[in-house]
Amino acid sequence: FFFILFFFLGWMFGRLCLRSARSVAFVRPAVGQVYIPQRSHVDVAEMQARYGKHFDSVSKLFENIYAPSKEDVDNREWDPRDTIPDTPIKDELAKAKIDEQFENKDGIPDLIYRTMCEYPDGVTRKHCETLMEMFFESKNFAAIDLVHRTMVSDWNIEPSRDTYCLLLNIFSSIGVIQKTKEIIDTLITKGLHPTVGEYNELAKVLAKTCNSKEIDSLRLLMKINYVIPDERTLFFCGKGYFFAQDPKNLLDIRDSLLTSYPKSKEAKEIAEDYNFLKRELLL
Repeated sequence: FFFILFFFLGWMFGRLCLRSARSVAFVRPAVGQVYIPQRSHVDVAEMQARYGKHFDSVSKLFENIYAPSKEDVDNREWDPRDTIPDTPIKDELAKAKIDEQFENKDGIPDLIYRTMCEYPDGVTRKHCETLMEMFFESKNFAAIDLVHRTMVSDWNIEPSRDTYCLLLNIFSSIGVIQKTKEIIDTLITKGLHPTVGEYNELAKVLAKTCNSKEIDSLRLLMKINYVIPDERTLFFCGKGYFFAQDPKNLLDIRDSLLTSYPKSKEAKEIAEDYNFLKRELLL
């Protein structure tokens, strides 16, 4: 009897040690402390290659494990910086000359740009953003990129989040895919984490590429950065899969829309697109 009892206690102790060893990936908080999961580096490309078609479920698991903790949110570590201070004006007289050009209702954007180049110490970020809008209205898209590059290289003005959002809206509206991608990458690099609305600008332009891999990359990027797609994101991704004739991914988007936004016009249109594609491809 004592031999059996000793064996049973040893077996229970061994199982307890094994369970403790498996749980070292987590920080065990003391009573009253916030639970903070450890964030080891996850190689997304390696995970995708290893798990293949099961990657979505695996990435969802990692998304839950490595999501922001309550302590992170309280410390605002995951929030984007709201503003970037404007560059101090070095020459108020130079600024006044530039302001005079903008106040002229018949002001010509090219002339204003030359004035800003002539008086660089009076240029402000607001000047640059207003000039970009003027070039957009006159459909001089090359000049928009020129202003962006000049404000950084020659006028030493750091673009703010508003500047990048303006550029994002402009490049996405005219369908410049590479520039739209660059702005999103810049926002991420500078710690100005893109919102779902800003990702939607990229989704809108990628929808016209007829390339499923581009849409897949966008959805993966949003997952990595903990951005939840809204109905517009799903709609643009669905349109991209429709144009690429990818019924499998289009079905996934349709189901997501019908589950999360069942009464939206986006859900209805994507459902119609899927039914049309299904008939066309004789599925």
